[in-house]
Amino acid sequence: MVKPHRLTAFLLRLSARQNRRDWAQSFAVIAIGAIAITLFSGFLANASSLQNRIDNMVAQSNVADVYVTTDPRSGYDLKEGEKLANAIPEIKGIESRFYSYCSLASRNALAMIEPAMPQMSRPYELLKTSPEQTDTHYFIVDSFLTESSSAQAAQNDDLLKIGGPAHVSLPLSGFSLDRQMITFLDAFLKPGKKNPLRQESLDLTFTVTGAMKHFESAARGTFNPTNFLVSSSYFRDVLRDTLSESFTPTGIRLIWKQGFQKTLGWGDGDPEGNTANFPLANQYLLRIENHDSAKLIKQKVQDYYAKKPVDNLYYAQTWDETTSLATLKIETDQAWQLTFVFPVVFFAVALLVNLISVRQMILHERMEIGTFKALGVTKGEIHRHYAIKTLNLVGLGTLLGEIIGPFLVPAILGNKYSILYTLPPKTYVFPWGPCLAAAAVFIGVSLLVTYLVSRREIKLKPVESMRPTAPEKKEKKVLRSKDSGFVQISLKMAGRGIRGDIVKTAMVIIGVLGCTALLCCGYGIEDTINYGVDTDPLIVSGADVTLFTVEAVDETNLKTQLNLVDENDQPLVNGYQPFNRKPLNIVSETKTYYTNLQVISDYVLQGGTEVKEHFKYVFPIDQVVMSEKVARALEVGVGDVISFYIDDLEVEAKVYQTLPIFYDNGVFIHAGSPLLAGKVKAFNAAWVDAISPEKAGQVETLARKIPNVAICDSEASWRERVKEAMSSVLVMTNAIKVFAFLLAFVVLYDLGLLNFKEHQREIATMKVLGFKEMEIMFSLLVETLSMCLVGILGGLAIGYPFTKLVLYINQVELVDFLYTVYPVSYAIAFGFTFFLSVAINLLLTLRIRKIMAVESLKSIE
Repeated sequence: MVKPHRLTAFLLRLSARQNRRDWAQSFAVIAIGAIAITLFSGFLANASSLQNRIDNMVAQSNVADVYVTTDPRSGYDLKEGEKLANAIPEIKGIESRFYSYCSLASRNALAMIEPAMPQMSRPYELLKTSPEQTDTHYFIVDSFLTESSSAQAAQNDDLLKIGGPAHVSLPLSGFSLDRQMITFLDAFLKPGKKNPLRQESLDLTFTVTGAMKHFESAARGTFNPTNFLVSSSYFRDVLRDTLSESFTPTGIRLIWKQGFQKTLGWGDGDPEGNTANFPLANQYLLRIENHDSAKLIKQKVQDYYAKKPVDNLYYAQTWDETTSLATLKIETDQAWQLTFVFPVVFFAVALLVNLISVRQMILHERMEIGTFKALGVTKGEIHRHYAIKTLNLVGLGTLLGEIIGPFLVPAILGNKYSILYTLPPKTYVFPWGPCLAAAAVFIGVSLLVTYLVSRREIKLKPVESMRPTAPEKKEKKVLRSKDSGFVQISLKMAGRGIRGDIVKTAMVIIGVLGCTALLCCGYGIEDTINYGVDTDPLIVSGADVTLFTVEAVDETNLKTQLNLVDENDQPLVNGYQPFNRKPLNIVSETKTYYTNLQVISDYVLQGGTEVKEHFKYVFPIDQVVMSEKVARALEVGVGDVISFYIDDLEVEAKVYQTLPIFYDNGVFIHAGSPLLAGKVKAFNAAWVDAISPEKAGQVETLARKIPNVAICDSEASWRERVKEAMSSVLVMTNAIKVFAFLLAFVVLYDLGLLNFKEHQREIATMKVLGFKEMEIMFSLLVETLSMCLVGILGGLAIGYPFTKLVLYINQVELVDFLYTVYPVSYAIAFGFTFFLSVAINLLLTLRIRKIMAVESLKSIE
């Protein structure tokens, strides 16, 4: 009797020899597992890594819990922070700052002005600094504006340098200007100078003292402005120097000591005229006892301001509602959600194909099993032999995937995050729990199938295992010669192969179906985004330029701002259609939903004769239309009534139509609607038409320079903005398509190889009967391609539902997916899978000439 340790060594050598002999199939099994586990572990690691980077940034920044911003035009109160803390006992810390939109280095920016370096919501990393920088003297810009590649991406004309100038254009709308006082100051202008306080903005020049990374400007995309920090004392010094260029010393003394409180409106809060308090705070950063109760404190803040005689609350935000963190939350949500959709499907397809491979490998070794039993090898030892063989192949693929995935996928997607966001450095993350669970499932199921298949074969007597399986009795017609017809024989061989092993046939079809559906879905997601961009009413409005302002202005001021002329004083704007986007709560009978109310005004001719309607949906003036996303959230349809408040007016409106809108979601109403009672007279956006197509570029350039304008873009730029917002989905989709191509190749190769090995006896028989190689090749292709074609058609059939399911699971608040798969995507998925299958099977059939008829006829099927 063979000693156990020698038997084990022999079986290991036998397994290694078999793997070398069938190296192609062994490699396919390893590769399939590696691809699936790479994608699963890689997406998990990517989501975990991104979340860790954001968490580190939040912790290092000491992010405030709640941000309270007031409207400076309603007046200032030096004790506002103290009153807030007294009214809400949960507040344990508070910092205040002046916070205002402005322009910095030709880019939209937010100024954060504080007396000293902030402790809450501080830079999480200070980079280069100049010797002049102190805790109370600083002008620190985002490192984004000091890096050449990033600056070029942001379309900046020049870079900011430490110790170099930084030009800031600060809108005066952020101050309570006293127009009478400003007119009075004209008497103190220097000869030839204009009153700078009559302009819409003040142009100030600072010296950059440092560069930083700040969480509030973490989102580098063109949707988000950059931020900069400046100390109050430095701001006052630069402001005084700037005003001194236009006013006489007497005028400066008058402004600074006597009239400044009225001129720039800080005196309402500080009757003693203390310049050390200028600029007064309009934003308060709150630290509370329990970080998780931020939303409750936000509601208490809103209630506090609602009870004031003058409600001057501009908005209140929790820490995760700030622009950058809200954008990053969408990013992380997408990363986590995609982890458990695409990779799981890859995982399922790979596991299924591996099961086919393991099953067929064991069935092909019936003779070895019979030999083992004849030699007295126990059933347990045979089970262990095949378990070890399966573990070697499947385990190696799993191990490779677990190692490669957490390095490869975060590296690919991390490049995209580095371009769009300023985040702490990437770190290697291995999500132990999910990854080990995936490995256990993948290996465990493979071992279970190995046991079940080998168990069935081990039950047979040695003599039964060592001879071919007898054909079923229902096979009545047997073709004995070539005289029966080549095509007929080929079809019957294919039919017998498909019917003879229903389990294998079903697995092959499902495996091909899965690969095709993955490819179709990968292209379908991209199609859905492109279709949404191509149909969104804001983007395809037909206007040369779409702009949004920092603050709403009435039509008179808007018309003045858009009175743009070229160097020859010729008008550039033909006309424009203003609209106002107001975020507010929309209420139905059962639901409340926070979204945008978009109030659309009439077209205004500026210098031409053509009147346009840029909102492409026509609806009655006394009703509203809304996007389908909002309608679903409110559970309303056509004919239902919704309500909302504008100022103190409650508006009830009937829904005329729901619209399939991708990005510009909300409720739409005419500015002249009797329902509004003339409440909306100011607008914060407009569609603008150039006097001629060739002038559109000049209109866009000049409109960007209007101080109150926050965003100004052409249709092409808006398309890029929306695609940028969806870039994470697109990047991941491209990664999915690459992995789908790789998986399809390996799966089709593995299935083709298995099919070829199963038919060695038929091939040998046909060679003996005198069939040519091309005829034998055709016979094999009929069976393989028949199964592949059924799988491909099934994959195409579920391509659209699968795309819809994936996007439904990955819904984001920003958009409403309009599910679409273009015909060309179906064609690509079909063409790649089908022709790849043809190519692989043609390649495999080249082995026909190597088959020895005598040996094959003695082999066991």
